[in-house]
Amino acid sequence: MAKDPSSIIQSTKKQALYLWVGLNLSLTLFFVQSQMFFVKGNPLPSTQLEWIFIIMGLLTFIFAYLFYSFYTKARKNQIRQMPEAQRKQSLLVAFVLQFILFETLGLYGVLLSVLTQNTWKAIPFVVAAYIGFVLSFPRVAKIRPFF
Repeated sequence: MAKDPSSIIQSTKKQALYLWVGLNLSLTLFFVQSQMFFVKGNPLPSTQLEWIFIIMGLLTFIFAYLFYSFYTKARKNQIRQMPEAQRKQSLLVAFVLQFILFETLGLYGVLLSVLTQNTWKAIPFVVAAYIGFVLSFPRVAKIRPFF
């Protein structure tokens, strides 16, 4: 017997929201914890290293922002033909991968700040990651077309 589509949509949103909150908290904890332990010794020179991280960060942000829509558009017919439980899991995988990409962006900043021993270097990356998390918030409108 098939479940009510609205209950499946709501449970998918709830699970995606739990993952969203968890990865937000994970990034926050990584950032706070990393600032307690800088690399011992001289900090790495930051000019070239910063540009590498900035370019990687911009590419990661763009890819992460577009990931969910590209993933679901490319697999829309395939996802719709799946049983409801697999559809839900496929959408959750798309959400999780997008959230992980945004967390990775924040981790670039954390790593850069630890290597250069400068907390301020992490702030733009972490803020961009949180902006990405806000933009990728799991909404019913993103889930409904698949149920």
